[in-house]
Amino acid sequence: MSPWRTFLLFLLPLIGSVWAWDASGKNILDQEASLYLKLHAKDPVYWRPWKPKYLNEAKHLDRPIFLSIGYLACHWCHVMQRESFADPSVAAILNANFYPILVDRDELPEVDALYQRAMTIAGNPNGWPLNVFLTPDRKPFFGGGYFPPKREGGNPGFAEILKLVSRSYRDQRDEVVVDAATIVERLAKELMPRPGEVRLSQIDAAAEALLANIDPFSGGFSGVPKFPDVEALNLLWRAYVRTGQKKYRDAVHQAILHMSRGGMFDHVAGGFYRYAIDRQWRMPHFEKMLDVNAVLLRLGVEVWRENKDPVLAQIVSRTVDFLLTEMVLDEGGFAASLDADSLTSTGVEEEGAYYIWRKADLKLALGAKSDLFFKSFGLAQQRKQHIDGEAEEGFLYRINGKYLVTDLDRLLVILKQIRDERPPPRRDDTLLAGWNGLAVVALAEAGAALDQPEWLKTAEAVFNKIFARLTDAKGRLFHSFASGRLGPAALLADYAMLADAALVLFELSGKQNYLHLAKRLARTVMVRFGDRRAGGFFTSQKKSHNLLINSKPITDNPNISANALMLRVLARLYYLTGESSWRKTTRSIVSTFGGVAADPSFEHAGFLNGAEDWLSALQVVVIGDRSRRDAKSLTRQILRTSLPTRIFQLIPAGAKLPESHPAQFKEQINGQATAYVCRGQICSLPATEITELTKTLKAFRRSIIR
Repeated sequence: MSPWRTFLLFLLPLIGSVWAWDASGKNILDQEASLYLKLHAKDPVYWRPWKPKYLNEAKHLDRPIFLSIGYLACHWCHVMQRESFADPSVAAILNANFYPILVDRDELPEVDALYQRAMTIAGNPNGWPLNVFLTPDRKPFFGGGYFPPKREGGNPGFAEILKLVSRSYRDQRDEVVVDAATIVERLAKELMPRPGEVRLSQIDAAAEALLANIDPFSGGFSGVPKFPDVEALNLLWRAYVRTGQKKYRDAVHQAILHMSRGGMFDHVAGGFYRYAIDRQWRMPHFEKMLDVNAVLLRLGVEVWRENKDPVLAQIVSRTVDFLLTEMVLDEGGFAASLDADSLTSTGVEEEGAYYIWRKADLKLALGAKSDLFFKSFGLAQQRKQHIDGEAEEGFLYRINGKYLVTDLDRLLVILKQIRDERPPPRRDDTLLAGWNGLAVVALAEAGAALDQPEWLKTAEAVFNKIFARLTDAKGRLFHSFASGRLGPAALLADYAMLADAALVLFELSGKQNYLHLAKRLARTVMVRFGDRRAGGFFTSQKKSHNLLINSKPITDNPNISANALMLRVLARLYYLTGESSWRKTTRSIVSTFGGVAADPSFEHAGFLNGAEDWLSALQVVVIGDRSRRDAKSLTRQILRTSLPTRIFQLIPAGAKLPESHPAQFKEQINGQATAYVCRGQICSLPATEITELTKTLKAFRRSIIR
């Protein structure tokens, strides 16, 4: 422990008066576009947004910065606001001794990611809200997650912490500065890329290591709280497809089923919550996030492609319904989130109030059908209990695994009608570029797999609208749109997720404009984010001065890391076009970050998945007329088959494939639509019938190269 931290703990019982600057100013968050920042506009804290103007002002005033990061759907952010930030006495300490800055995680995810990692390195708790004390030049020296207002279990309350840190910064500033510099040095070192190469055998080893962490009883990965960890589950699913080992298939299938049956899925209106706080997935943390629903929808579709599970089909359909009813914006695109908190019937804001049921009310609403209902559903989160221990109040989870599709559905409709009369949770109507890209991919793949052409059309419409709204007259792309205004410049993740969406739409629709757009986005990334000297891409544009460290993200957080997704995008661009520039950049990314394959972790699953796309792409070509039944039939079978490394093209007879494509000289058979499946430089025999195509796809998706 550093000397100043020892000094800080020593002072705790002695806190009295606090060193203070003259406080002046006011809260100016009402001028911001972020709905989360606006929510704090009436706090007595003199909040400032994270912008160069105010960061420079803090440095000029030589004040330590108090940085708090949250988002609109965050329950504990609201708790801390009510308990501390709305308290005039706490605000007075903050205003007098610190330069308070509030950040919306969804608006500035790059700032959040940096300081979350810094707190991990410092050995401090993180999460949301994240509360970090910075030197005037933005270097972190102390912080944590939620701080209670009063002393609990020997730990100081928030007001005490503020006084303690202020006094320590004044009396031990040299030590604090050294400690902050050490954290930044360690942070910069940890964020440095680890060069190396990747082999499929290493990806196999990573899958085996991840499988060892699977919860054999409740599904998903072990530990509490339980998060979906979708990119790691994707790695396991790919291992099944690549090797044929059913242990990987079963692990992923059980994970998605347990999440869907448990309280983490909203059985009344569809859609997933962000995570569960118990091992059985029964007790959710109630915010609903666009990105979480997008990636879980995408995973559910991929598993359904393999086993055609009717339960998964229903979960997919109901998740799509949730997106298209509760999350769709009037102007086009999807909202960012629904709040965890909502008002009770008495006007008190509580977590999950909108979703919680009393057993007596359920019986009254469902009447004679309630017995059927309670054979299928139980109540979790037991706030009140009968003498026999049966839950009287809580939220719904499935008791049995089989979905009944008749009376039970009608009962859920009744419950939705009742719930719709309750005060709804706040919705963050911010349009986020990257998250909408994820949603477009999920919706398009769901439509293609489950023969729902309207979903694919909707995905196209959403993509076109969001891209238009987030691009200005000069063609510049922005990260967000809120309160009628464009937000910050787009980040690497935004470009990667939108380019990925464009490529998926190209594969599924055949429209060349999507391929051209993906190329344009990728070229912009190479110019504005690329490191020509050392390889890889920075999280923010190279000219940005918004970050203490402009890192090259390679860890999933929790969505696939931006460099990993760019790896997938660039690999697919090469296979689709044969252009050597894409090949060169793809190989550069693999070698820049490939060292992580030697010691894989959950955080690097996305990169390993991207490396598999490069090393073991499955190129599928149908030669035929897109409007004819025979081409449609072959295409339908391809898109209903789980092919995680799929590179698909439907081309007319006589069209030329790139010179690098192994099917370059392949032709139609007897004027019929004909499919070829290729891996490496080896292609299958031509397939014109569904049965032979099915066998070929299953055989060729197994990768024997290690």
